[in-house]
Amino acid sequence: MTLRIHHAEPEIHQCDPAWRKFIDDQTDDQRFIDVHNHRNRSRDMARINQGIREKGRVVVGLGCSFTEGQAAFPEWLVDRIRPRGGNASNFNYEGKGHDMAEMMAIASEYLIPLKVINTAQWNKSVSHLAMETRPLEIDNSFVNQFAELNDYVPINFGHSGNGNQATINRLFAYPIDWHLCDDIIVLWCYSDQHRYDLLNDSNIDYSNIRNDHVCMWPKEEAYDPGQEKFHQGDDWHNMQLYFTRTMRSDTFSYMNFVQQGIQLDTWCKAHGANLMTFGAFSDVDRTEITQSHTHNTIIRNHAREITNGQLYPPGQPSIDANTKVVDKFPWHSVIDLAGEKNFIKFALSHEADPDVMDLTMWQIIDQGGSKNDWVFPCGHPSGKAHQALAQELSDLAHDRNFL
Repeated sequence: MTLRIHHAEPEIHQCDPAWRKFIDDQTDDQRFIDVHNHRNRSRDMARINQGIREKGRVVVGLGCSFTEGQAAFPEWLVDRIRPRGGNASNFNYEGKGHDMAEMMAIASEYLIPLKVINTAQWNKSVSHLAMETRPLEIDNSFVNQFAELNDYVPINFGHSGNGNQATINRLFAYPIDWHLCDDIIVLWCYSDQHRYDLLNDSNIDYSNIRNDHVCMWPKEEAYDPGQEKFHQGDDWHNMQLYFTRTMRSDTFSYMNFVQQGIQLDTWCKAHGANLMTFGAFSDVDRTEITQSHTHNTIIRNHAREITNGQLYPPGQPSIDANTKVVDKFPWHSVIDLAGEKNFIKFALSHEADPDVMDLTMWQIIDQGGSKNDWVFPCGHPSGKAHQALAQELSDLAHDRNFL
């Protein structure tokens, strides 16, 4: 349930003057609608297709939460939504740590809808009031900021928790007027290669980009509700567990990733789109894929379990053919971000602390984010990191004559 607040004239906050003037010039109801539509412009089919007809130039963001913009709060809002005490990893994204009066004041000032979240965990029902900040985060993602810098229409196909197949599927699934586009730039911020996506049968609504896939993650251990991140129950955990045991391997993950890249490259060629590819929090090595996953064959027993991790090398004709398949991946589109291979390393490079560059995303999470807020406690790059990435991608697009 979403609650919209009718409020008196909000206090003028130190934020973008043009944005504040836009808000102040609207009537109470109309400005809420206009602000909501603006923040949702990269996800709503009607607004996307209208933009295509007006401009003919689109930038498409593909990826997971790093592309969607999770935690990409504008600088003028970050200090207002930090947690009050507690573990730093419990970053207060939706204002849950604020009392109701303070939360309603923030929501009123920035025209942020409120929602009631009902959570059932371990036979307990918990309800709390929270701010619906995700549209604000999406609007501040590197995809939308790239569009603002270059006067393009943004299409943000990123979604939290999804893998690469889900985001590429969206190119085909949504009713976007691609045939009216004169210029398409695709920014693929690829996610973890070990995620495996399946189309979702709930909340089917192709008028707005949303959670249209479920994602299976590798599960090596039996179900433990105390360790289950998303608290989705033992059946779903076991589904992923048996998938991991009977189908998944590093070779499975990387060869699926190669096929996804070939699929995306084929779409780009068919639509005359320019592609730039980089990692979200991991990067893929061409030599490793070729030597480790195409020069060996995995042996599974009758129960589809890998037998003692045994591998055997195929014949040279198979190796040659496998290598040609890997070569079909759009390696020409892979870019460095100011010398870094992925988004999180690019964000951390702005910390001016060489020691932080050796930390993984999970170590950043454990320490409660980076010191100067380039990466937040959830492990996602901040709004200013998205802004820096948008500028970097714009510079690279100019260098490649995409702009």
